[in-house]
Amino acid sequence: LVYLFPVLGTALAPVFRPLLDHPWTLNSLRLLIAFLLLLIPSTAMGLTLPLLTRAVLRDEAGFGRVLGALYGWNTLGAMAGVVAGELFLVGRFRVRGTALAAGGLNLFAAAVASLLSIWESA
Repeated sequence: LVYLFPVLGTALAPVFRPLLDHPWTLNSLRLLIAFLLLLIPSTAMGLTLPLLTRAVLRDEAGFGRVLGALYGWNTLGAMAGVVAGELFLVGRFRVRGTALAAGGLNLFAAAVASLLSIWESA
């Protein structure tokens, strides 16, 4: 999405230009476009914790404890990622390098999760 924004700005400028004198309409349209752009990635990210909880939890007895622990670790990991990205990665590798590193780490996590699920079901 980061690389799509400059292209979208140029493509949507003719649509936005007549609306400059109508801030409510312009901002509503901008909000709708941002919502549509972020709908799929944010939904996918929001699904990770319930899926992780279902994978880890074997019985209903410890659901609250397991969900709380996973939610805490998930939040801590998100915070560490934001801090590391903002303080170290963007300054050193720029946005492109940071995006590539994040993508690589996501692929690595997906591969590990796939291997663990294969190993566990065997």
